[in-house]
Amino acid sequence: MSTLTLPASTQAVIFDCDGVLVDSWNAGKFFFNSMRQAVGLGPLSPEEEAACFVRTIPESLDMIIPPDRREQADQAWKSFDLNEILDLIRPHEGVADLLERLQNAGKGLAVCTNGGAEQHTILERHGLLGFFDLLITTEDVARGKPWPDGVETILRHFRIRPEQAVYIGDSAVDQRTARNANVPFWAYADPTLEAGAHIRHFADVRLP
Repeated sequence: MSTLTLPASTQAVIFDCDGVLVDSWNAGKFFFNSMRQAVGLGPLSPEEEAACFVRTIPESLDMIIPPDRREQADQAWKSFDLNEILDLIRPHEGVADLLERLQNAGKGLAVCTNGGAEQHTILERHGLLGFFDLLITTEDVARGKPWPDGVETILRHFRIRPEQAVYIGDSAVDQRTARNANVPFWAYADPTLEAGAHIRHFADVRLP
């Protein structure tokens, strides 16, 4: 097992949510296919599934719903019951233990996600919300990822410089977000991303 040691200068660790803290792939597929079904369309293609996973909900709906049915899709979104997908979401193995170790070491913990307010419910349901000092969703900033607005908000909250944080993500969008904010990027579960470190298992992460 390879180990990765967090730099001693790191004061805060910023996590993406979907695909990093939790496995929400099946939940996302269910939600977006439900939106398409509500407006009389068939299921997503594999390419559309992947594209929706890293975009905000409005961006994804713009992509997979024709303009003349977009308002109808918005109504379906507003009436969607989040409880339908909560049981399809699972925390990734070892993430709670890592968060506890980071918290006990006095590190600031934050989430920067392209999800919306539902992220609070998802993390609370799975016992992770209480670890975080700050959760930034697309509803909290003018521009979602890959714009740096969310990460920069987190840096201001902790009153730290970009090099004193680490951003952990699983997509090219996360990679670009970290780069745009000048924050060191660690990749989770995707060795093809350009990153300062690649995490296969959260248990591999060590504190200095």
